[in-house]
Amino acid sequence: MSRGDIKEINNLNKKFGANSTYLFCKIQEQHGEEEYWLLTHNELEEFMDRANTNTEDLEWDLDNGEFTFVHNNWKTASEDRYYICAKLCLDGEDLDLLLTQEDLDDIRYRVEQNQEDIEINKEHWLFDLFD
Repeated sequence: MSRGDIKEINNLNKKFGANSTYLFCKIQEQHGEEEYWLLTHNELEEFMDRANTNTEDLEWDLDNGEFTFVHNNWKTASEDRYYICAKLCLDGEDLDLLLTQEDLDDIRYRVEQNQEDIEINKEHWLFDLFD
């Protein structure tokens, strides 16, 4: 799986109230470690909407499958001082996303709680060498 490409996967150990599917991708902090994300469809829409509303905060030097921390240029009293800006791809369409730290924490927690979904969907380490 190429870094940054989103694919829909089944939630293999669905708990009550959980989504039946997730959006799965491999992503890397700019100049940092790779990790896997499990997003919901609602989160993806929210992150895209935030990016469309706050285009001044987008990081234009990101490659597909990278994320970095960016300053919130027009911060209001109730907003975070920074966002996490990410570039992903869904069905050939490039997407800009803006997340809060709380959003990223939720995603990482979901990944911890759903390791079976990660393990069955990630590719063998040998394929990762060609990313």
